[in-house]
Amino acid sequence: MKHLLLMRHATALEKVPGQTDLDRDLSPLGHGQALTAGLWLKEKNLVPDLIFCSPAVRTQSTLAGVLAGLGVSVPVQTERDIYHGDEEDMKHLLDTIDPAVETLLLIGHNPTIGYLAQALTGRRLLFSPATILSLTHKVKEEGDNNAIDFMVQDRFIAPADSFLG
Repeated sequence: MKHLLLMRHATALEKVPGQTDLDRDLSPLGHGQALTAGLWLKEKNLVPDLIFCSPAVRTQSTLAGVLAGLGVSVPVQTERDIYHGDEEDMKHLLDTIDPAVETLLLIGHNPTIGYLAQALTGRRLLFSPATILSLTHKVKEEGDNNAIDFMVQDRFIAPADSFLG
């Protein structure tokens, strides 16, 4: 995998009584952010070969907006560990990716997506809703024992007024 795109879901609605956290959807602002994020990926020519997404409603809705902005169909795998696991579980998930996949988009949740980014880059990075961090796989020199695997290439932070509807 040459490129890894880490994304936090877009702005979600507040939880209502009787609703599970898993069932929270996006706010109108969040739907706009997701579409804007997809348009940014398209503009930057960062079209994923595969998408891993949490089963939570808000991440699935973020995924729908991103795909609408991209304007292409991309294979999607819903991965339970993105919602229930920690950064080590997600690193293990990354290890399972077919070597033919050049660009992967992972749509998840805070704080785990931030912890994963820190584990991969050695940098503490904040993930506001709909933030996308574009990482490039680091080519290691002979004798380089540094555990850091990725370098930050680009970053998208959804503006607070990105509602397009």
